[in-house]
Amino acid sequence: MSNSTQLVKIYMSNLTILIASPLERCGNLCKEKLPDESEYNWENYKKKYNKHYTPEEDAERHKIFNKKVEEIKKHNKLYSEGKTSYIQGVNQFTDRKPEELKNISHLPPKKNCV
Repeated sequence: MSNSTQLVKIYMSNLTILIASPLERCGNLCKEKLPDESEYNWENYKKKYNKHYTPEEDAERHKIFNKKVEEIKKHNKLYSEGKTSYIQGVNQFTDRKPEELKNISHLPPKKNCV
C-alpha cells in the first residue's frame, strides 16, 4: 500500500471517529430548537409576514392558521419524543388554502384540509 493510500485511510478513520463520537454522545443537545410559542400567535404572524386582510378574510385565514399550528404542534411533540427526525414551523404559507399551495408547489392539495 502506498503512503498516500495509507494516509487517506488513516484520515478517513480519524474523521469518522471525530464526527461519530460527539454526535452519538450529545443526545438532546444536538436536537433542533423548537419554535417559540410567539410563532403561533396570529397577530405576530401577520406582522412578521406583512399580512393584511379584510375582516371576513382575516377570520378565514385565522382559522386555517390555527388548524395548521395544531398540526405543527402535534408533529413537534413527536419530535421531542424522538419519534420523528425533524421539526416543523410557521412560515409565510401557514395561512394559505390548499388550492393556493397547489399553485405554488404543483402538488395536489391535502385532502380534508380547510
